[in-house]
Amino acid sequence: RCNNFQGDITDSEIYTHLLKQIAPTDAGITLEALRESNHLERAELMLQQAAKLGCRSFVTPSDVVNGIYKLNLAFVANLFNNHPSLDLPEGEIEGLETLEETREEKSKNYYLFL
Repeated sequence: RCNNFQGDITDSEIYTHLLKQIAPTDAGITLEALRESNHLERAELMLQQAAKLGCRSFVTPSDVVNGIYKLNLAFVANLFNNHPSLDLPEGEIEGLETLEETREEKSKNYYLFL
């Protein structure tokens, strides 16, 4: 569980579990990095696993260990953009309806959005 993003990611444990969770089963992602006690080495092993998913971007091992917020946030965003790990819904989704709007409603919603 991640309660403090900057502090909780510095040991790469959460990232290692996240990679395993979002990866396709045939990607060969392992939890091997968790065996390493040195945080910098663990971060390197975790990033090697991220490379298997084509997501080794934005951060270096030292960025992870130092908890550089913006770079780590970009890394996580890249992971989820490439591997959202969302199951496709089966059948129809309850409560999903097509909304019909008049031109006036569309115009009002557009200006409210701005």
